[in-house]
Amino acid sequence: MTPSPKTPPPRPGGPHPPAYYVGGSDGFRKREEIARLSAELVPPGLAALNLEQVSALSLAGGEFTARARTMPVFGPRRVLIVRDAQRGKADLVAEVLAYLARPNPDTVVLFVDEEEDPQALRRRGPSKIVEALARHRGAVRECRSPTGTVLERWIQERAGRAGKRLAPEAVQALLELAGGTLAILDQEIEKLTLFAGEREAIEREDVLAVVGDARVTGVRELTEALRRRDAAAALRAFDRLYREGVPLPYLLAALSREVSGMLRGGAGPGAEGGISRFAAPLVHRALGSLSRVDEAIKGGSTNPRLVLERALLEICGTP
Repeated sequence: MTPSPKTPPPRPGGPHPPAYYVGGSDGFRKREEIARLSAELVPPGLAALNLEQVSALSLAGGEFTARARTMPVFGPRRVLIVRDAQRGKADLVAEVLAYLARPNPDTVVLFVDEEEDPQALRRRGPSKIVEALARHRGAVRECRSPTGTVLERWIQERAGRAGKRLAPEAVQALLELAGGTLAILDQEIEKLTLFAGEREAIEREDVLAVVGDARVTGVRELTEALRRRDAAAALRAFDRLYREGVPLPYLLAALSREVSGMLRGGAGPGAEGGISRFAAPLVHRALGSLSRVDEAIKGGSTNPRLVLERALLEICGTP
């Protein structure tokens, strides 16, 4: 997660940029950054009055400006979260550019780029809204998945919040069993901290006892079925996990990592061949389908289980 080098983080009650752009390939870090900024800018007790979310796709002419210029209620400022910012039309970009030339000092706008496919982000390049922010003292938060020693430090930092520390062997075991997806690691670290009780140290044996459970095994069966393009096996594995109560966000994180790995040419054991075994257009359609799963989980009108099952079929190439 890389802050804009020209703009320091805002101080509570002090100067702050008129707008932020939160993007990057790691959805977990994006959600955390949005929550952090929202809590920092609007007191929790006033969020219902001074925090508004809207999709860029629903903003008609002049509506963005009207919302951004709305005054706060019983508080120092408002936060306007504009989701799907990467899909904003040219007229919205022009409106944002005009607004930033004379922004409302009592509103901070958070533009959220929902795209998480690294290949698509590289092909597209910087958003037009990012370019507008660069001209008007805006800030960019780019949220990428950590790897290597940075990921290991993230794990220790996460455990440290609960007063725990993982032995080096425990960190390696955790990565081997749970993978490198932050959303999954966060859940498993929380389980490990509860399992350790009063102990500060978390050992490899703890990880094997807690993380090496049916959930991880089931997710592995699901992802291996996807690599084989075995739609029936994938649906059976998903059905077992669903009936066992595995949260859909947990499964979505694992699937997003697996499909992104296909585009990068393989990620993890058994992913040899990567994109050579999965046609690029097919995988891009699957990523779009997973994005719809995310929307359904967050409160869309479509049943998220049905959307996820459809995504599994698309990943396997089944019409």
